[in-house]
Amino acid sequence: MHQGVYRTVLVLWFGLSSLTASASTILTGDIWDVTGDDGFYTWTGSTLVFTSQTPAPSGSDFAIEGYFDWVGSGGQSGRELFRGTFFADHTLRFDGYQLIDPVGIVLANYTGRLSADGNTIIGAWGTGVVPGSGIPGDFQAVRRAAVAAVPEPVSAWLFVSGLLGLVGLAKGRRAG
Repeated sequence: MHQGVYRTVLVLWFGLSSLTASASTILTGDIWDVTGDDGFYTWTGSTLVFTSQTPAPSGSDFAIEGYFDWVGSGGQSGRELFRGTFFADHTLRFDGYQLIDPVGIVLANYTGRLSADGNTIIGAWGTGVVPGSGIPGDFQAVRRAAVAAVPEPVSAWLFVSGLLGLVGLAKGRRAG
């Protein structure tokens, strides 16, 4: 009897783990909090949103679109629309193509890498789409939903304890 319960728990646990691993490649649906530094200004309070992620013709990569809402320490602000590619190796390459209400920002080219847990992008921006414009810098984007998420080990213990509680109730009913 106990072996069956343990086997069920293991199957469910590893099955759920594989689902969370594959879900980490979905970039859309969340707001990403962005911090950055170009050596002159810091970019705290900025956000990143991926509005679409569709399979690319290659079959293993994704075409991505979205926007940055930039907030700089020197009073810079504005929205930058971008499009690019999220590659199968979890690297990203995208380019700004339109600014909305820009104050001291320019279109830029971006590269980055998504962390193994799917919740952080570490990247850099280039000197801008127009040669000689902008200042290169580095950024980090953290998935806002990841901050509020229950850590995996805690959720696993909650799942297992709930399952064991149900087994205990079933045994109690049979005995009584």
